[in-house]
Amino acid sequence: LRSFDHVAAMTTAMARQIKSLTGIRSTVIGNFVDESALEPYRWNDENRDRLRIVFVGSLTTRKEPLLLVKALQSVCAVRSDVTLQIVGDGPMRSDLASSIKSMGLSDHVELHGQVANPYPLVARADLFVLPSRSEGVSRAVLEALFLGVPCVLRDADGNSELLTEPNAGTFFASDAELPAAIFEAVSSSAKRVPERHNLLPSGFRQSTAAQLYLNLLEA
Repeated sequence: LRSFDHVAAMTTAMARQIKSLTGIRSTVIGNFVDESALEPYRWNDENRDRLRIVFVGSLTTRKEPLLLVKALQSVCAVRSDVTLQIVGDGPMRSDLASSIKSMGLSDHVELHGQVANPYPLVARADLFVLPSRSEGVSRAVLEALFLGVPCVLRDADGNSELLTEPNAGTFFASDAELPAAIFEAVSSSAKRVPERHNLLPSGFRQSTAAQLYLNLLEA
């Protein structure tokens, strides 16, 4: 990193890590998504006949999909109108399928595997849950927030910089807190108007990143 003229970090948490490891003061330019390509998928709530949760990510231990399934079991004990859509593939898929069956959640969880276009599933969800142990900046989370879907995230790395807009979601610190965090996010989202608006912080908007990169080049 010391051989470059400029270094960009996607979050202030990442910039602090770079500074501690290399002594370099990096420019923070938030990760971003192609907003115009996502806009057609924006979904407005007409009725809420069930609680729809979605997970998008690789099925690996770092992403903690099994933790989410276990949390869903606790959620289903309180309300039966819950569905979880799991989008992604990976080495944990067979173990995950077995756990879903053994927990009696087959009617509540659908394993989609790798999906070429996950945006309709994400846009129609009431909550996006990503319990990863660590993240840089999840593009899947950014996409969900842009589509107006609140997120439940572990309070780790730069995640704290993503949920700053009202009703954007909630954090959890320990594994045991995940079911409560889901219920908290559900309670907050119930107060939303049916129209789903962008929930991305300004620092992670595409136009903001474009201008910051231009500024960096001009410097």
